Parts: sequence; C-alpha cells; structure tokens
Amino acid sequence: MGYYQLFILGSLLVITITVFIQSRIAKRKISSMEGMMISMYFSMNLSLTVGVLLGVTYQGDLYLSTMLSIFIGIFVGLLCGSNFGILSVLDGVMAGIMGGMMGAMLGEMIRQDQGVTLVRIFLFLSISTIFLFKIISKETNSKYWFVTPLVLTILISFYFIGGVSYAEKHFPVSNDSQHPMGQTSLK
Repeated sequence: MGYYQLFILGSLLVITITVFIQSRIAKRKISSMEGMMISMYFSMNLSLTVGVLLGVTYQGDLYLSTMLSIFIGIFVGLLCGSNFGILSVLDGVMAGIMGGMMGAMLGEMIRQDQGVTLVRIFLFLSISTIFLFKIISKETNSKYWFVTPLVLTILISFYFIGGVSYAEKHFPVSNDSQHPMGQTSLK
C-alpha cells in the first residue's frame, strides 16, 4: 500500500472515531430510528469508500479486497451502532457488508483514475455524516446555529483541497485501461 491508500484509510479512521464520539454524545438526544439511519448511512459510505479503494489497489484479487472491506464495514457498523441499540448494530453491520461487497466489485471493474474520483466522492459522503448529528438533533434554536456547519464546511474544504489533492499526487495512475499499474502482458 502506498501513501495515498494509507492517507485515505487514516482519514477514515479519524472520521470513524469522530462519528463514534458524536454518537456517544448524541445518543440521548436522538431516537433509536435516527440512530439506525446514522449507523447505516455511515457504515455503508465508509465500506463503499474502502471497497473502491482496495478494489482499485488490489485489482485482480477480488477476494482480498472484498473480505478486507467487508470486515472494515462490519467493524464500523458495530462500533457506530453500538451506541443506539441492537437494531442499529444489525443495520450497520448489514450495510457494512453490502457496501464492502459493492465497493470492492466496483473498484475491480474500473480504471485507477476513475477509482480516485469515486474514492473522493465516497469520502465526502462519509465525512458528511458529521453533519447528520447537527441536523437530526434539532438544535437549530440558537441564534448562531449556522456556525458549526460553516466551520465544518471550511475544514472539509481545506482537507480536500490540501490533503486529498496532495495524496492523489503520490498515487501512481496507469493510463493503460487493460492492465493495472502499467503492467504489460507476455505474448
């Protein structure tokens, strides 16, 4: 694994820790159905991101990328859903399994440059889980309710402009659509 993959996986780990802490804090403010939705949304997006990333990285080894992304999705669904009850855990685990399978298959079928674009999109959706807690908790009564989403939007923008763009420069992209990483076939 290269710098790009480690950067994305590290970013997803930080997002997972942040969502776990937020779900721990917000578990008394939101209903169990809303907790199920957050658990499903986050584990699905995160396992799709990991699945596409690993599918592109390990093209040709669908089993490895599928199993790794499924286990990561299960762990994240279990972790996030554990704050909201057993139904949230089941919902998060099943969404993690499904997202891991779909992401790995998608990553296996596309070119590497397309994979980088999809990882960026799914990474943004995973990060947007942080906004769900503010939206669902219905804490918009204060005069300055817009400050938190504004600050988060600015931080996420700097993250994508600086961090992700820098990491993408270190990702070796092959222009050859038939052979991953520029490998040539022996004829």
